[in-house]
Amino acid sequence: MLLPDPRRGYAGLQDNQQSEIVNNLLAMLCYNASMIRDAILDYINHTEDLTYLADVFAHNDTTQLVDGIVDLLDNRDNDMVGQVCLFIRDLILVAPQHGLGLDFCDAFSTSAIVPALEKLVLADNHFTRKHAIYTLGKTCSIGSVPALQHAFEELRDRDPIILPGLVFELRWLGLDAQETLLLIEDMITSPQFATRWAALAIVESYSEAGDLDGGEFYGRCFERLRYDDHPLVQAEAEYRYQQWQLAQRPSSLTEIEHQQQKTDLKSHQPAILFWDVSIRHSNHLYAHHIADYSIADLEQFIADMTRAKPDRPAG
Repeated sequence: MLLPDPRRGYAGLQDNQQSEIVNNLLAMLCYNASMIRDAILDYINHTEDLTYLADVFAHNDTTQLVDGIVDLLDNRDNDMVGQVCLFIRDLILVAPQHGLGLDFCDAFSTSAIVPALEKLVLADNHFTRKHAIYTLGKTCSIGSVPALQHAFEELRDRDPIILPGLVFELRWLGLDAQETLLLIEDMITSPQFATRWAALAIVESYSEAGDLDGGEFYGRCFERLRYDDHPLVQAEAEYRYQQWQLAQRPSSLTEIEHQQQKTDLKSHQPAILFWDVSIRHSNHLYAHHIADYSIADLEQFIADMTRAKPDRPAG
């Protein structure tokens, strides 16, 4: 293969020789890019394989890895994005624990990967958005908080299913308690019942975990949503409110009495909860190769679920 002399460059070469050298260099670059791309996409078959990761770092420097990752993210193919996001997370979360890829880890927060992921949080594919949001959170991309806050504004009444995960990652990245509570409050005022229902799921999760120091706030949210216009939101809000009330009662009950009250309350759990809808709707999209959904699609899916379930508490 004809390549330039490192001491003389192209001096003394004929035009056809120069052209051949350029073509050979381009072919080498394409070959290297293809090798990096294959290594990234094949990682799904070698998850947390330290030997595989060590080999990746041995044959590719940080710049090459960043370029390869960004090229694949820009492709916007959801299956590829999912595989690349898994690769990114393990380069940041797994490899450094074993002394691998420290240079890559140090360079990550200021690399082109972060803005590439930020663009994907508003992609026209529900799963791509989910991959990007989750990966920004798990890689502790604190600088991405404004991009995720903007995504919340855009997705509040467009993708209610994604909102609990989005709010969780914002909180994980350091959004303070008051700002997080304001996001939940904003969801509760939404004209879309699915968004209000998603807010209820977030409140329920945080109230159980004791996060946000929002005891009174939780009570107000449950109280307001108990009188929601939509019966599914209203039913779950009543159930969560009773759970919250039980948790607030003085500990004068014996453990057996407390467990009995929890069991009695469980018998009044609504037939459909938000998390039921979230899981089944996501499974539905995936199984039918549907990239995204509209609010009308989601409402129809919920209506179909409601017809298929008994209109009574689950016993």
